[in-house]
Amino acid sequence: MKTKIVLLFLLGWVGMVCGQMKVLSEIDSENFNYLKDTKTSSSFIQKITNSNDKTLECVIKKYTGLGLSDISENNVLEGKEKIGKYSVCLYDEGDIYRCNEKNENHQILIDNDIEVFTIVGQNNKRLLFDSDNGVFLIEISKDRINEKERDMLINFINIGYNCDEEIGTAVHPSTFNDDLRLIRNGVILNSSDNATNNNAVTFTNGTNDTRINVGANFNFKEKWFLNFGIYTASLKTGFLYSDKRWKDDIGALLTINRVVLNETMFFNKADCEKLSDKRKKYRDSIVAEYGNLKKSYDIYDQKLKKLIKDKENIENKSDYTEKDVKELKEIQKEISLVEKEIDLYTKIKSNSKKYIDSKLESFDKKNDILQGSKLHWIKATLDLSNQNVKLDTANLLSLVKDGEIKNFPKLSLELSYNFNRQKKTLLNAQGFLNVTMGSILDAGIGSEKPFLKEEDSEVFIFDKSGRQLGKYSYLKRAFWTLKSGAQGSLFVLGDFGITGYASHTFALQNMSYMDYRNRYTLLGGFIFKINNGEDNNKATFRILAGVENEPYHTRALKDSFMVKVSIGVPFGIFSKNK
Repeated sequence: MKTKIVLLFLLGWVGMVCGQMKVLSEIDSENFNYLKDTKTSSSFIQKITNSNDKTLECVIKKYTGLGLSDISENNVLEGKEKIGKYSVCLYDEGDIYRCNEKNENHQILIDNDIEVFTIVGQNNKRLLFDSDNGVFLIEISKDRINEKERDMLINFINIGYNCDEEIGTAVHPSTFNDDLRLIRNGVILNSSDNATNNNAVTFTNGTNDTRINVGANFNFKEKWFLNFGIYTASLKTGFLYSDKRWKDDIGALLTINRVVLNETMFFNKADCEKLSDKRKKYRDSIVAEYGNLKKSYDIYDQKLKKLIKDKENIENKSDYTEKDVKELKEIQKEISLVEKEIDLYTKIKSNSKKYIDSKLESFDKKNDILQGSKLHWIKATLDLSNQNVKLDTANLLSLVKDGEIKNFPKLSLELSYNFNRQKKTLLNAQGFLNVTMGSILDAGIGSEKPFLKEEDSEVFIFDKSGRQLGKYSYLKRAFWTLKSGAQGSLFVLGDFGITGYASHTFALQNMSYMDYRNRYTLLGGFIFKINNGEDNNKATFRILAGVENEPYHTRALKDSFMVKVSIGVPFGIFSKNK
C-alpha cells in the first residue's frame, strides 16, 4: 500500500518528550471520514472494530502492530490536547524537506482543545487520531528528523560512483546520457546516403543524379529515437516543388532507432579519482551552505520584516526628500539580498534531494571526464518515394497506345544492425537487409536511357547493350528485390579515415520476357570530419570509388567504374556559436 504522508511541524505543544517539542506526521486520511467527529473512546473503538476497511487495517497494523480485532479500551487512550498552529508539508519517500513554511495555505490554526484518541500498540508504538480534523497522526521526534537529514546528506557523499570497477559510474547519469545523445546523433552516412540518425542535411553526387536529403531527430524514449526525412534525386529545378508541380523523384523516410546492449563510455581511473575528490569537496560546500542558511533563517526572516517595515515608513511619508529616495534604494537592495538567501533556503528545504542532485549534475557537466564510447543499435527505415520513368522517348508515342507511364511508387524497408566504437580510433560498422517494391528499371540501366522496341505486337524495354528488361506494361507492376550488405568506416588519424561498402541484390520474383541478373556493389574510399571542434557534430565528407548496382560477370571496372561523393552537414554547426 502506498501511503502519502504529510509532516505537521507543531508550533504548539502536544506534550513533552525529553524537553523537546513533538513533531507529528499526518497519514493521508481522506478515506477515514467516517471516524471524524467521534466524541468518545468507546464510539471510536466500535467504529474501528466494526470496520471492514482494509486500508484502515493496514495503517493500524503498520504503526502499532495491532489488528482491528485487537483494538479495545485497554489500548485506546482518550484526552484533549491543545495543538496550536502547525504547517503542513509533504513527506515523500523519506524526503522530509518538501515543504514551504512561508505558504499560508499550508497552515492550520487550532485555538481550542481538540479530542485526540491514542492507540498504544506493540513496543509502546503510538498512533493518534485527531477527531476534530479526522486525521491519523504518528509521532516523530526532533532527533529522528535530524537523523533523516544527516542520512539524506550522507547518501550524497557516495551516490553510486565507482572508479575501481571496469564497469562503473564515473559521472552523473544525466551527463552520461547527454554525451551519448550527441554520439547517437553523430553523422555517419548510411547505406542509402541518408541522414537517418541526426538533424542534418546530406548531399550525394553519383553516376546518374545528385541527391539531397534532410533529416530531423525526435527523441521518443530513453533508448528509442525517431528520425523523419525527405529527399529528392534531381536538383535541376527546385527541391520538392517547381514549375507548378511536385518533383517526380521525391521521397520520405521514417526511421526508428533502438539502442541495444549496454551504452558505454570510457574513463581514466586517475581522472575519475581526482574528480571524485573534487566532487566530495563541492558536495561538502553545498551541505555547509545549507547548514548556514538553516541557522540564519530566523535572523534573515526578522531582518526582512524590519526592512519591509522601514520601507513602508518611508513610503508613507507625506513628502520625500532626496535622502529618503537614496535610503529606499539601499533598503530595496538589502531586501533583494535577504530574499535571495531565504528563497535559496526554501528551495533546498522544499526538495533537498532535487536541489543537490541538480548541483551535482551541473558540476559533472563542467568536469566531464568521459572519453570515447561504445554503442550498439538497430535501425528500421521505411522509404516511400515517387520515381520518374526515364526512357528514350523518340518513338514512344508511336509505340504506346494505352498512355504513357510517367512514374511509379517505390517502397522499401531496411533493417540494420549498427556498431559504433570510439577510443583512440573511431570504428563504425553496419550490416543491413533491404526489401524493395519498385520497378523493373531498378535493375540498373547506367547513365544512358533505355529505349522501346516493338516485337510481335508487344512493346519491350531494352538497354543500350540490347538486353531485354521486360515488357513496357510491366512498369505498372511491382517488382520485388532483396539487398543485403555491409559497410564500415575506420578513422585512423583523428578526423581522417577509410571506408568501404559492399552489397548483393537479387530478385524475389520471376517475370517472363525479362533478362534480370543478380547485381552487386563494391565501393571503397576515404572519409573525413571537416569542421573544427571536439564534438561529434562534425560535417562528414565521403568519397567512394568502384562499381554500383552492376550485374555479375561483366567488365565492370572498364565499363562501369564510378566515383561518388557525399557530404553530411548537421544543423548544429550553424547554431553552435550563436
